[in-house]
Amino acid sequence: MASCLGLYIEDKIIKYAKVSKNNEAIKVESFGMKFYDNLEDTVRQIVDETYSFKVPISINVTDEVYNKM
Repeated sequence: MASCLGLYIEDKIIKYAKVSKNNEAIKVESFGMKFYDNLEDTVRQIVDETYSFKVPISINVTDEVYNKM
């Protein structure tokens, strides 16, 4: 079973979901939204709460620009 934790980070708010796939079935294991003052502590708390210590984490941060070099 493959799992992934997705984080969507905006100014002072994080939306998150942990998703797993088993064969063709996709399951949302946990999801939620948190307000934060300290980004690092809040991300660490989400990883702890969702037991996502060894799964890939996908992050989308608003207002970020990616340049291909």
